[in-house]
Amino acid sequence: DAGCLTVHVGPDVGPGKTASYFQLRVAAGDSGAAALLVANPQGYTCRVDLDASYGKTATNSGDTYPVVPAGTCARTSCWLKDLPGEVTLPAHARVSVPFKIAVPVGVSPGEYLAGVLVRPALQPATASPGHAEVGAVIRTSVGIGVAVVVPGPLKPLITIPSVTLEVNGGAPLLEI
Repeated sequence: DAGCLTVHVGPDVGPGKTASYFQLRVAAGDSGAAALLVANPQGYTCRVDLDASYGKTATNSGDTYPVVPAGTCARTSCWLKDLPGEVTLPAHARVSVPFKIAVPVGVSPGEYLAGVLVRPALQPATASPGHAEVGAVIRTSVGIGVAVVVPGPLKPLITIPSVTLEVNGGAPLLEI
């Protein structure tokens, strides 16, 4: 009944297809469906925790998926519905975990990012009777992006009047 030490996770896109994250198109006020494929390559049954997260651009590039406290939601993590909190994976098995994406009414057209965090399930702490102990738990997690396009006319937030390339000063300089 231990947490998975190794787990493989990705979008369940069907036989012969691959994807490293979800790409969905859902109108404001509508919902869509998706499924996460979670695989246990180990020879024993284990459990993983699944948590909805919102996505944001990381400081050093790429995406990050902050952990949202249990029982709450923040930003686009609130759009993920029916995601179980825990999944038990049989030995050497792949399990498809369906969930829904519900975009609230009134959301402006644009591109939004949510995510699903998959982590080994927490094990109950055990302490020796009569001994004071301090411990730490380090859990790795895998974040899978859920990119949602809400269709409609987009409004530019910035206008770039001109772009020029200067090549006479040694190093090329792009002026925006």
